[in-house]
Amino acid sequence: MLPLPFAMVGTFGVFFLEGIFFPFSAMIGMIFMVGVVVNDAIVMIQTMIVHRRNGLLGEEIRRIKLMLRRKLYEKKTDSRRGATRKGPLETGPSC
Repeated sequence: MLPLPFAMVGTFGVFFLEGIFFPFSAMIGMIFMVGVVVNDAIVMIQTMIVHRRNGLLGEEIRRIKLMLRRKLYEKKTDSRRGATRKGPLETGPSC
């Protein structure tokens, strides 16, 4: 919902700076934009409510936190050894 005021101010600002009269088609486009943003917000909130009821949201957050902790731990241990990891496509120096 936060993008709506920014989009409206930006649209009116550009039309004003360019000296263009605000046409009816632009007004219809703004109404469509508001409808899409509000609909997306409603769908997102409903999805979050369903996930909370099923307990999926907390489980997802715990899984993501665990993955981030593992990645941070791997980086700390590698930096202490002074080693750099190479990806599967990277090769060592040519002999």
